[in-house]
Amino acid sequence: MGYDIEREKSGTTRLGWHSTKPFAQACNYLRKSWRLYKWGKKEGGNCWDRILTINRILKALGLELIEFHNGPSLEWYNSSSKIEDV
Repeated sequence: MGYDIEREKSGTTRLGWHSTKPFAQACNYLRKSWRLYKWGKKEGGNCWDRILTINRILKALGLELIEFHNGPSLEWYNSSSKIEDV
C-alpha cells in the first residue's frame, strides 16, 4: 500500500513507472553476458553463443554491434538475424 501512495505522490503513472524496467533488465543481461564471455575465454572456449547473445541484446537496444576478433563477422550476423526476424 505504501508503495502505491509514494508513486502517486511523485506523479509517476503506472505506465511510466514500468517503462524503464525492460531497459534495465536488458542492460543487466548484457553485463552478465559480457562476464560469461570473459570467463569462457579465460577457460579456452570460443564462446560463439555468448557473442551472438551480446550482439542480439545490442541490436535490440539500438546500439552498435561489435565484431569480435574470434567470432562471426557482422555480415554473417546481420544475414542470420534477418532470417530470425521473419
